[in-house]
Amino acid sequence: MKPIYPQPDLNPGIISGAVDLFFEKSGKNLKLINENPNAWSLDPNTSNVLTKLESNVVGILKPTYEEGKTYQWSWGPVYVDIVDARLIRLDQLTEEDAQRTGLEKTEKGYRHYCPKKLYPAEVLKNLKSGFPYMADARGSFFTRWIDKYDVLDVPLNPWIWRYELKFNINKSFNK
Repeated sequence: MKPIYPQPDLNPGIISGAVDLFFEKSGKNLKLINENPNAWSLDPNTSNVLTKLESNVVGILKPTYEEGKTYQWSWGPVYVDIVDARLIRLDQLTEEDAQRTGLEKTEKGYRHYCPKKLYPAEVLKNLKSGFPYMADARGSFFTRWIDKYDVLDVPLNPWIWRYELKFNINKSFNK
């Protein structure tokens, strides 16, 4: 069984029956798609098939975690059912989706997760505590994305997997 290893700050509390989200970069099997994401489009009849626009090549893409299957959460005897697994473009992330991923909210807005990667040290040393911050959850999510994958690929607008999952803390799982 393949365990799910999201970032620790994505789900601070696990409640049986709760539905949550996490996102995953489309990965090695989509390397070319992420390098030139605009050359591909999602087939309108499915959430897991991309078509290359330059030619009529169709690729069937399977998510790491498949819809309708149960996986073990990496924090112990917690199991999750994948309710939905689909490809979206990074810029299709909604404000509500970003808020559901457990972003840290501050007095002024949402946490900026990677200021050292995006601002020079001279600028950061003159900022007050708690700055910089992001005005909305989407912006904060993008900074966490950059921090997690150590790459500034947000402007490329890559394809990503959007997973919706349901926690089952009392479920027994037979291998």
